[in-house]
Amino acid sequence: MRLVTFIHQKQEYAGVKHKDGYYALRSLIGDLAGENLLASMLDFIRWCEGRGLPDFGALIAESGARMFSTEEIKLLAPIPRPFRHVICLGKNYEDHAKEIKETIQTNQNENLIPAAPIYFTKTACPAMSDGDVLPLHEKITQKVDYEAELAVIIGKTARDIAQEKAEDVIFGYTVLNDLTARDLQVKHAQWFFAKSLDGLSYGAGNSYL
Repeated sequence: MRLVTFIHQKQEYAGVKHKDGYYALRSLIGDLAGENLLASMLDFIRWCEGRGLPDFGALIAESGARMFSTEEIKLLAPIPRPFRHVICLGKNYEDHAKEIKETIQTNQNENLIPAAPIYFTKTACPAMSDGDVLPLHEKITQKVDYEAELAVIIGKTARDIAQEKAEDVIFGYTVLNDLTARDLQVKHAQWFFAKSLDGLSYGAGNSYL
């Protein structure tokens, strides 16, 4: 069972993949959600807060909802338009820090491992989907690079969470392709611009959550 967002006949749906087909969430739990038609994955995540995930297998069996085939739809990123910027953690393990130093040719005297975590953000406008053509912005960059990352989806309103309770606020996981214009990253001495060019923002995300 995987959560997805897909387009059918120009209409976007938050949905679920079950066995060989796809189902729109609004068709499965629209009555349970009341006025919330679950038009987006963010709607569904908010609806799940305090409830947890429903039994999709039972809902599919009971609802008689229409199944969409792979040929009928286009899969988008599971969350095409995140609630806010994607919060990222840079140089988060030693080998990666060494790789970055070689890739972007930083000051050779710079410490490989930062003394404190490096946080930065990426915009999503919207998140690109699997199979989309990515613009390379050749007029301003010649070094577009990619990194496969684990994306953690926070599903509850939370602050100052103890480490042992961190999993309580996690809704799910997906794969994020972090695309970066490496030459711009060096030129501007910060990471936001290099990682948030139109069409490269958030990267081509995995289709499943």
